[in-house]
Amino acid sequence: LLMLTQRVFDVCKRKMVDVNTITKFSQRWMENTIKNISYVNNSDAYLLSDLESKFLGQTAIVAGAGPSLNDNIEYIKNNRSKYIIFAVNKVVGYLLENKVVPDFVVCLDAGNMYTTLGSYSEQLSEVNCIADIRTDSYINDIHFKKIFYNFSNTDFVIKNLAKYNENIRSTETGGSASTLALSAASLMGFSNIILAE
Repeated sequence: LLMLTQRVFDVCKRKMVDVNTITKFSQRWMENTIKNISYVNNSDAYLLSDLESKFLGQTAIVAGAGPSLNDNIEYIKNNRSKYIIFAVNKVVGYLLENKVVPDFVVCLDAGNMYTTLGSYSEQLSEVNCIADIRTDSYINDIHFKKIFYNFSNTDFVIKNLAKYNENIRSTETGGSASTLALSAASLMGFSNIILAE
């Protein structure tokens, strides 16, 4: 009985964290969604689903903010031409400082895109971006080659929009840019996905 009580308590504690996150970010997510959808509607951006199965048989590296990225940076540099590189926005600066230009920058943060990417705008002009629709709308001011928006299947508004627009296909993001990168790479058809986090 004590173990069951502890499990129930742990689940409730995790759910409370979810509720607190939603409460803190819901207004910002809604504002970003509205602004970013206007870019999609004006054909200034694309849908992640446009890339479905476009990279069949290729290998991707997902570069996230973890210790193995630092351990593997030389390998990545020396073998750059063998891989399509997805970089979560928080490691873009590190990669560029090490002369590794990613193929895709993956963004999920509701704010602070200027802080993490603003100074690299010129260097990212030939790089594509994959962004959750709730991402900080500043992302549209960075001169990416193309921006591909993802619609999260955990977002209530997106679920309802998808009922009325067949072009909106949602995928699981799991709440992190690394998870979005993994989901995107899988959707895009990569046969091998290497994590460098």
